[in-house]
Amino acid sequence: MKKKLLYCGIAALTLGFVSCNQNAKNAENAENADSAMEAEQPAAPAFDKVGAYAGTLPCADCSGLETTVELMGDMTYKVTQDAKGKKDGGHSEAAGSFTWDPASGIITLENADALSFRKLLIEGDNVVVVGDDGAKAAENADKYVLTK
Repeated sequence: MKKKLLYCGIAALTLGFVSCNQNAKNAENAENADSAMEAEQPAAPAFDKVGAYAGTLPCADCSGLETTVELMGDMTYKVTQDAKGKKDGGHSEAAGSFTWDPASGIITLENADALSFRKLLIEGDNVVVVGDDGAKAAENADKYVLTK
């Protein structure tokens, strides 16, 4: 009887070791697969248009929107707009994060509801205010350019 208990104990320990080794191998294989997938994905280009951009944008009910856009390297922004010639002040601000599509050059500002725009197009050392569809203004496109 003692021999049977001894054999059962040895069998149980053997199964435990095999099971632990199999779990360790599975975890190692999963880690290797994750690192291989990360290595295959190309690195996104770094955002290199950090800085302040300013200009006066057209305004329907004022003489222009003095606009300053600050783009930071941590993918955040700050925008101020002042409506020139408006009696009630016409000051608005927004801040938050932005996304950048390197293929199209489009920057999309998050939490920009207080502003007259949400998207910018990078053109050289300038940014251009574009519509939500990414298209430039059909008329007076040069009036939507903010310079560094």
